[in-house]
Amino acid sequence: MEDYERAERELLEHCGRVATLGECFAWLERCNECIESLECRAKRPRLTVGHRQSAVARIARLVDASSVVLERVRGAIDIHGSVKVNTAFNGEFVASDKRTVMGINGKNCEIYRCLHYFSSNEKLESHAVDCGKMNECAIRLPGTDDKWLEFRKYCRKQRAPFIVYADLECVLKKTEDASSAESYAYQRHEAFSIAYYVHCSYDSALSEYRCRRDNDCVNSYKFLSADLDKLAAYLDKDKLKIVRSEFSALSDEDFDLLTRKGVFPYEYMDSVERLNDTRLPPRESFHSSLTGDTVSESDYAHAENVWQRFSVRTLGEYSDLYLKTDVLLLADVFENFRDSCVASYGLDPAHYYTLPGFTWDAMLKHTRVKFELLTDIDMVMFVERGIRGGLSQCSGRYARANNRYMRSYDPSEPSSYLMYYDINNLYGWAMCQPLPYADFAWVDNAHSFDYTTVALDSPTRYILEVDLEYPQHLHDAHTDLPFCPTREKPPSKRDDKLLATVSDKQRYVVHYRNLQQCTRHGLRVTKIHRVLARLVSDYNARKHRTIGMRPADETTAVAERLGTVYGAIKIAGPAKFKVGDAVRVSKYKTIFEKGYTPNWTTEVFRIVRVQRTNPVTYLLEDYRGEPVAGGFYEHELLRVADPDVYLVEKVLRKKGDRVYVKWLGFDGSHNSWINKRDVV
Repeated sequence: MEDYERAERELLEHCGRVATLGECFAWLERCNECIESLECRAKRPRLTVGHRQSAVARIARLVDASSVVLERVRGAIDIHGSVKVNTAFNGEFVASDKRTVMGINGKNCEIYRCLHYFSSNEKLESHAVDCGKMNECAIRLPGTDDKWLEFRKYCRKQRAPFIVYADLECVLKKTEDASSAESYAYQRHEAFSIAYYVHCSYDSALSEYRCRRDNDCVNSYKFLSADLDKLAAYLDKDKLKIVRSEFSALSDEDFDLLTRKGVFPYEYMDSVERLNDTRLPPRESFHSSLTGDTVSESDYAHAENVWQRFSVRTLGEYSDLYLKTDVLLLADVFENFRDSCVASYGLDPAHYYTLPGFTWDAMLKHTRVKFELLTDIDMVMFVERGIRGGLSQCSGRYARANNRYMRSYDPSEPSSYLMYYDINNLYGWAMCQPLPYADFAWVDNAHSFDYTTVALDSPTRYILEVDLEYPQHLHDAHTDLPFCPTREKPPSKRDDKLLATVSDKQRYVVHYRNLQQCTRHGLRVTKIHRVLARLVSDYNARKHRTIGMRPADETTAVAERLGTVYGAIKIAGPAKFKVGDAVRVSKYKTIFEKGYTPNWTTEVFRIVRVQRTNPVTYLLEDYRGEPVAGGFYEHELLRVADPDVYLVEKVLRKKGDRVYVKWLGFDGSHNSWINKRDVV
């Protein structure tokens, strides 16, 4: 003990001689070493950190294993990539995370650069293959106590009591000319006026508008998908309640004049002194360098009319009026949006920063799904490796058609046509499929897993990591759009791209349905590395009883127009047809067909399914019960009664009392033999 008393006296004596910041840090480091040495001798819980058995000589008392261990080894991880932690605990210690105690106490573990630890070197090596390529940061996963996600934000069903709508106007001061540079700051914005409207959701007497404009004056919600002028134009005048309350003395004519789209000479305002101008600047002053446009003569005439009708004396007063109208219109537009969202989803968007955040909670609320979050870092990276993006490519740079409808038709060459395919709503379709939500687990004996026997509608779905062989004889047939694209750097390129190639794949992560499709077209699985199983549910395809039910005042044309603006919030309308209805289909006409020919097919189809998309679509089958490919919109269908008479277009053959006929409006697959006496 005498050694430590002597060390303490030396530290106290040295403290009086500290004169610089560097000496202070050195003295503090010696104090830490002394304290750590005392803790070690006292045989308290401790740990030693090393890189693959090589000691880094860092000893600390474990007050909280989760934070202390990871913080102590962070520097070594940056240098070596991973470290080995040798634990030596004498007795119990306090840890806020009991799972960490169980994971570290009494055994060695490996901690990798993402700050996740592993109980064996084999698991670390397997993890390092993916982590080194994908992660530039530490990923914090939920624990077993907080791994379940469901709708819990019930307070957001209530309207926010207060909401502030604000805007400001700026002078655009020119910067020094640097046009020779590739990019430069063209203007500097300096605010000269600010206005805000405080709206109370429960007491209009507490709502108030304020504005300030002077030399000392100094749209954060990302919900609206169009500019304010367009959104305001979609609202009827009776919906502009806030604007009307602030301009209650105006006549209807003046109110219409004020709420019409206005213009402001932003680039003309390059100094605060221009606010004292007593006349509206000329039309050329309303030019925008960014768009290259100048306001139209009608818009400029409207600005002059506003100046005169509202007795504007200076450009500053015109700015105040313009700013006030903008703020109040913004308040009206968003308040109408709030009303629509509360009526449809029972949630107030004022509680959210962005529309995706709002729609996420709306999904949780209406589907009532309960997600199990991933708690295994390897599962997280396994799924991330399967997310590659969307393929965009030009398979053939040039193609030339040759058919009898072309002026340049060459009969000596084979006939060919160009067809453009556009498949809509792929993401929406995928989101309505059964999606994973719980019971994620690695499959044992993955190398012998038979993915070919898994049914398409199985409640348990699988993601596999496989080696694929792309046989040489398939290359020419698949070259336009090969299976299994990969995300990697093209030759001589720095950035990753999605590459569709016919090369073999190693450790390729793929959904079992995609893998089944690949093998049906000739690809071969040479090895299965891992298989991840999970339960699925089509929770996004459910139709909750409140979805689609709007109050009567939401069925106006205004609500329809607002629906086009807030594109992410779409609710399927009522279906015009029902399952079992007989319909005809709108007929496609080429430019050579006569205009007086019927617009609807003679063949009658039957609706077998109503899809609650937006707009509603329908699946059909023909009279033989065979499905018709694709879905049909309402305007493409015509409800009819089941026909009693079918028309014969041509008698193809005769045989005794029977004739082989082609039916009018039906293709050759419907040709059939009938009795002569059945023909009228």
